[in-house]
Amino acid sequence: MKSGLDTGASVSKALEKEKSTHRSKKDEFFKRIKGSQLVELIEDEDVEEETIYGLVAQKEEAEVGPTVVHDGAAQDMDESLFLLLDLREEADYEQCHIATALSYPYVQLTHSTNYFSSEIFRYKNRPDRMIIIYDDEERIAAPAGKLFVERGVENVYVLTGGLRKFLDKFEELVRGVPPAYEGEPPATSRGGTAASRPPMTGRSGASVSTTATASTQRSHGAPSLSMR
Repeated sequence: MKSGLDTGASVSKALEKEKSTHRSKKDEFFKRIKGSQLVELIEDEDVEEETIYGLVAQKEEAEVGPTVVHDGAAQDMDESLFLLLDLREEADYEQCHIATALSYPYVQLTHSTNYFSSEIFRYKNRPDRMIIIYDDEERIAAPAGKLFVERGVENVYVLTGGLRKFLDKFEELVRGVPPAYEGEPPATSRGGTAASRPPMTGRSGASVSTTATASTQRSHGAPSLSMR
C-alpha cells in the first residue's frame, strides 16, 4: 500500500523557514525556531498521528481481517519528528509546560558524564529530526544551545523568546498554570486554574529521565509510507 502522506514535510518546512528567516547572533552557533513554527509542528504531529495509524489499520485489515490487533507496525511508526525539552527545574515543568514537552533540567546538561538522555541520543544529528529546547526567557536556553553544539549536537533549536513569549500568542498549547512574569497579570487571569485547562495528554506529562519507553517513538521511515 502506498500513501501520499509526506510525514517528513513538517520538519522540512520548518528547516526551510529557519534558513530563510534566521539570522545568527554573534557567537551563536545553535539554530532558532519561532513559536509559530513550533505550533505548526505540534499541530502537524496530531494530524500525522491520526493519518498514520489509520493507514496501518487499513493495511492490516485488508491483509489479515478486521479482528487483527495492530501493535507492531503502528509502534514502529510511533516516533515524533521533534523532541521538545523544557530546561527549567522539574517543579516549574510540573506547574506548566508546552504541550508535548519533556522535562530535561539544565543542570543535567552540565554534568561531566551521562548528561544526555536516551531520547537525545536517539534524535542527535538526524537530518529529519529536531531537538527543540526552551526555558522562560532564553537565559538558560541560549547557553544550553551553545553547550549542546559543543557536545556534538548539530540539530538543536532554541525557541525564540522562550515560554514567556510563547504564552503571549499560544497559551492554549500550554498545560498547567503559567507563571506570573514581572509586569503581567496573575496566572488565574490568563486562563484560570489547571483544572480549567486542557488535560495533560501523551508526551506532555512525563520527564525525559523516566520516559525512555513511553515517550514518542514514531519512525516515519516505514516501507508502506513515502517520505521526502
